[in-house]
Amino acid sequence: MKPLLLLFLLTAWPTWSRAERPYFGAEPGALEKARQALAAGDPVLGGALKKLRQDAERALLIAPGTVTEKQKLPPSGDAHDYMSLAPYFWPDPAQPKGLPYLRKDGEVNPESRDPRRQRHPAPPGFGHDRGDARAGLLLHR
Repeated sequence: MKPLLLLFLLTAWPTWSRAERPYFGAEPGALEKARQALAAGDPVLGGALKKLRQDAERALLIAPGTVTEKQKLPPSGDAHDYMSLAPYFWPDPAQPKGLPYLRKDGEVNPESRDPRRQRHPAPPGFGHDRGDARAGLLLHR
């Protein structure tokens, strides 16, 4: 049975690898058309570009994060030290300092998801909009 399955997979693989991949994005040339419409004074795109420029200017005011911007320090007390907390480990209630941590499989310790432990919190919405790259092309040409 296994050789038959292997034979099927080996013969079908070339077909799968050539399958048409879906394209998610603007039509080819759409950015250039938008640029031309802006140059011609399109009021709808002009308003959108104005908002885009305001959003970009506001984003430039956000200072980059540093590794020392932690509200909770690592056990060493030095903000420069790396800190990581495994999500399935919990403090031992029988120990005064809770150490060593105990593994509780499948139960996520909320302390491990505490945003105050993150080293570089990203600005809200940062990197979640594919339009950011296209916006750069519109604003800087």
